[in-house]
Amino acid sequence: MYPKKVQIEITNRCNLKCNGCLRENMTRKKGDITYDTLLDALLLCDDFGIEKVVLHNWGEPLLHPNILKIIKIINILGFKVGFTTNGTLLTHDKLIELKEAGLDKLDISYNKNTKGFFLNPSMLQSFYHISNGLGIDTWFRSVVFSKEDYDKLKDELDGYNVRFQRGMYFDKNKIRNKPCKAIENLFIIQWDGTIVPCCAMYDNQYTYGTIWDITVDELKKEIDTLKQNLLYVENSCSHCFEVDSELPLSFKL
Repeated sequence: MYPKKVQIEITNRCNLKCNGCLRENMTRKKGDITYDTLLDALLLCDDFGIEKVVLHNWGEPLLHPNILKIIKIINILGFKVGFTTNGTLLTHDKLIELKEAGLDKLDISYNKNTKGFFLNPSMLQSFYHISNGLGIDTWFRSVVFSKEDYDKLKDELDGYNVRFQRGMYFDKNKIRNKPCKAIENLFIIQWDGTIVPCCAMYDNQYTYGTIWDITVDELKKEIDTLKQNLLYVENSCSHCFEVDSELPLSFKL
């Protein structure tokens, strides 16, 4: 079984600095995906059998100046398309434009761990209702770092559809002993065409190659190899426990 979902990082630029975000440790170049890179990425995805494309990784998708055109292209090619946003650039008109472009799915971040900024909860909730009312399948996505965080937000967001995500967690004193759901469910194409297994590889600690130098069969072989040798990716896979949370999270990869 191979992934049916891909994350295409259309930008790794962001307008916020959130506590716990590994983007703050990123040293790779910042940039936006080009039209040519996007098309080459989508050709690979089509050959691979990808069904769903999400336009986020380490950045705020709405910062890309051509996001509406990107969504239209992906929609025309027959993929389901969605992304996660921090909500700062949403407006009623923008949501209408996103719907008209063909956006299927939208997750709005609902976190209170952002330095110097947090949208008024009523504003985020308003966007949630408007977006769903337009026919975009819209959820809140909340990153939690403790059971206390989870319980507070669970009460605050009672009645809303919420994807709770455990904050990325690395422990150099432990070695994981479970298979990784992320590797089984997705891979990521960064804005420059580099392919990585998951968002934990924010600085290209491990790559599958690029969209230009790997075939579908070779990519599948790379995925199988990583599944079998997960513990050998030092300081990333071997010590990553993001998907092994003991918290009662409803987050689904």
